[in-house]
Amino acid sequence: MLGFYNNVMIIDLYLYVRCIENILMILNLKYVFGFLTLLTLILSLVTIPSFMTTKFTYAQPAGETKRPNILMIVGDDFGYADIGAFGSEILTPNLDALAKEGKVMTNYHTIPVCSPARVSLLTGVDHHIGGIGTMYELIADNQVGKPGYETYINDKVVTVAELLKDSGYHTYLSGKWHLSGNHDENGTLPHDRGFEQSLALLGGGANHFNDYPEAPIEKITFAENGKIIPRPGNKTLYSNNLYTDKMIEFIKNSTDGKPFFGYLSFQVAHSPFQSPQENIAKYDKIYSVGWDQIREHRFEKQKELGFWNADMKLPDRIPPDQPWASLSPEQQAYAARILAVRAVMIEDMDQNIGRLIQFLKDTGQYDNTLIMFASDNGTSEPAPLLAIKLTTFSPDMASFVEHVNPLIVKEPGVASTSASSSSSNTSNPKVIKAFTYVEDITPTMLEYAGVKHPGSSYNGHEVHPIMGKSLKALINGTVDRVYGENDIVTDEMFNHSAVYMGDWKAIRHEPPVGDGKWQLHNLANDPTEIINVANQHPDILQKLISAYETYAKDVGVVIPRGQSYSVTQSSTPPVNGSQVTITSADITPANFTQID
Repeated sequence: MLGFYNNVMIIDLYLYVRCIENILMILNLKYVFGFLTLLTLILSLVTIPSFMTTKFTYAQPAGETKRPNILMIVGDDFGYADIGAFGSEILTPNLDALAKEGKVMTNYHTIPVCSPARVSLLTGVDHHIGGIGTMYELIADNQVGKPGYETYINDKVVTVAELLKDSGYHTYLSGKWHLSGNHDENGTLPHDRGFEQSLALLGGGANHFNDYPEAPIEKITFAENGKIIPRPGNKTLYSNNLYTDKMIEFIKNSTDGKPFFGYLSFQVAHSPFQSPQENIAKYDKIYSVGWDQIREHRFEKQKELGFWNADMKLPDRIPPDQPWASLSPEQQAYAARILAVRAVMIEDMDQNIGRLIQFLKDTGQYDNTLIMFASDNGTSEPAPLLAIKLTTFSPDMASFVEHVNPLIVKEPGVASTSASSSSSNTSNPKVIKAFTYVEDITPTMLEYAGVKHPGSSYNGHEVHPIMGKSLKALINGTVDRVYGENDIVTDEMFNHSAVYMGDWKAIRHEPPVGDGKWQLHNLANDPTEIINVANQHPDILQKLISAYETYAKDVGVVIPRGQSYSVTQSSTPPVNGSQVTITSADITPANFTQID
């Protein structure tokens, strides 16, 4: 969600669409040779008083003789239609096969920026409560020091890794962490929060093949099992390979028969856009048709997959997205190149996921492994350049409004098939359209493992009870929804707000993104959120606004401008109009491609 703007100039045709998680910003991409603005990217948008020790007994799920392994795979800055199972032209046969063996969740919502989404995913609790009411990189002066704005994971929440480790699981992390603020907060590294083995990029981003920062203001820190280390495979090993190799190593070295929880957290498809050179030319040709046609093709494919009604129309583009035809030939060629490099990044990630899945099959562990794939937050894709994150309201139908992020779930006990045989199968994956939320991931994993959350006390100190709902019954078909008509889900980022209840959604955007007024949409009748029905249903709108006011007070929302949350006052975060110039100092191996 956007709260303020920054302009980012692209120099020497080097596109570092650096979000530094600057998801709040509008990026004005300009060419040094005098072209007008290529495009403007909108950056989307209880207590139990009992003492609990760190060791838990677990309830063995009925009918199971062995607790399942759990593998949570997280992509970074993926758009809703960036994988084949969700309608993409990008080749992802391994994720597609996983989708056909499992379920595709088409109505999965997450928080629109990185570290807040990750703390909720790993704890099942609202990100304000977990210490990341906003990101370290973007905290406002008035938020510094406020409860819930530590910008790192605090001790008010317990992670799924801590609970699974306590119950006898091996716990492994390989990849991006981004829950340690400025990287040096004591007690916030993965090793401190339940992962017995870990290789972690502590910050929000880095080059994909070396330890250079994505932007000059960043520092790059890697940690292994609680110790700061140099980046392994520096200047030689692509990030996808690095993290997959390490996860396979962790699992391979476990020989005691205990189940494992693996959290494989890729940097891809986060900028900078760097990829192996293979297949670039193939995608150059694909994207030469332009993002308008790609957008249309993805939408039609999703209708074939059953995501949308057959008579649903693709809404018009919302400004300031530009028509492909309005770009010069040079701009089109360059934009297509960006999309091509990013597509290869995603295809390469899928190949690495395939390596890990094949390892699990070869070692007889695949069938008894719960596998989940999701993106941390999201991008708006494929127009304009897929490098931007969402507000709670999608700015165009590129992300298809309500269904913010892809989520794939393969249950334990499902027999394996090969990616090649699955890709030749004409049957579509099983689609689940019920509303789900990022806070549901942790309780889902805990239920499959037979582990109960401790409630309000863990290891002698107070923690917040879990807020999400387990999706196990939804996944296995026992129920057709986990959120009832009157269940309310609420979030806030950068003073932009959304409230969901059944088919209703209330949304409020502060200027300059919106006018600061609440809107109301009926998602069953208007999934594209074009029609504001606030005047027709004032009672429903007021109910949702009241729910938001209660939520904001309960979680301690601090508006990023020196004001506490106010029901009556609408505040606008300050606009930062300064320019940030980003250039490359990378040393690129011959077998890698980057935009420069």
